[in-house]
Order: sequence, then structure tokens, then C-alpha cells
Amino acid sequence: MSNEDPQKSPRPHWMPLINLVAMPLLAGFALYISNKAMTTANELKREEREHSEQLRHEESEHSKQLKSLETAHQLYSQFYQTEKDKPRKSDDQQMDFYYEEVYRLQSLEFTFYKKGQLDREPYVHWLRYRSKVYKSDKTEQKQWERIRAHEMHNPEFLAFMDSVLNVQDGKTIEELVAKLDVNPAGIK
Repeated sequence: MSNEDPQKSPRPHWMPLINLVAMPLLAGFALYISNKAMTTANELKREEREHSEQLRHEESEHSKQLKSLETAHQLYSQFYQTEKDKPRKSDDQQMDFYYEEVYRLQSLEFTFYKKGQLDREPYVHWLRYRSKVYKSDKTEQKQWERIRAHEMHNPEFLAFMDSVLNVQDGKTIEELVAKLDVNPAGIK
């Protein structure tokens, strides 16, 4: 007779075989799930970094636009005040001062535009205005020659303004501005 309890069913002899097959399968499945979870976590982290970078870039662009608007507003205010205070042609000393101020501001615009701190549209608009006035006003033409010879010391600005003041149409001014080497960081 057997010592085994008749109430207990004997363990099937194939059970160890199932354990031998099932354990590696379960371990493999667990490893697969773990790798999948890691891959998903890494993808989520990458997406989060990309999103953060995009937000920083957008914030930077908004800051640049705000700075550009502030710069344009300051220059426009100075130009407006200068134009408002334009002296009569009979006062040569005041006219000299007026045109020195006009072209000093024009030089500032040039510098700000090249540093990426002034948008193209207002800059082109101001250049068109200056070119139009220059072509119709002999006093301004004489003043530019005086200022060019004695007051301004930036050869790049002088050559650029000579081109702007002597264009035949507004489209050419846009082409001249498009050729400028703009460095948004202002790094030389």
C-alpha cells in the first residue's frame, strides 16, 4: 500500500515540465513589458524636452518681437520729435543740427536692424521716406554730403545710405535691406 493520502490527488508528472517552460516565458514577458515601459517613459521624456524647448523658443521669439517694437517706438518718437522741431531753412546752424540728428537716428536704425532688434517693415518704411525726401529736397542733398564727409564714420552705413538715397523705386530699397547681413545676437 501507498502512504499517500487518497484525498490528495497526486501531482502530475508533467508539472515540472510546465514550470520549466512557463517560467522562462513569464520572465521573457516581464522583460518585454519592462522594456516597453522604459521605451514609453523615454519617449515621454523626449517629448517633454522638445515641448519645453519649443516653449523656450517661442518665449524668446516673443521677447525679440517686444524688444523690436520697443526699439521701433523709441526711434519713431525721436524721429517724430526731430521732424516736429525742424528749423526753418534760413537758420543754417539749426539746419546742420537737424540733419545731423536725422542721420544719427538713421544710423541707429541701421545698427539696430543689423542686430535683429528692428523689424524689416518699419525700417524699409523709414528708408523709403528718407529717400523720397532726399530726392525732392536740395537742402537735404547738400546736408547729406556734408554729414557724409564730416560727421559719419561707419563706412558700411555710408555706402548703404548712398545706395538707399539714390534708388529709383521702393522695391530696390527692399532689395538693399534684404542684402544686409543681419545678426540677431549682435555678435561680431
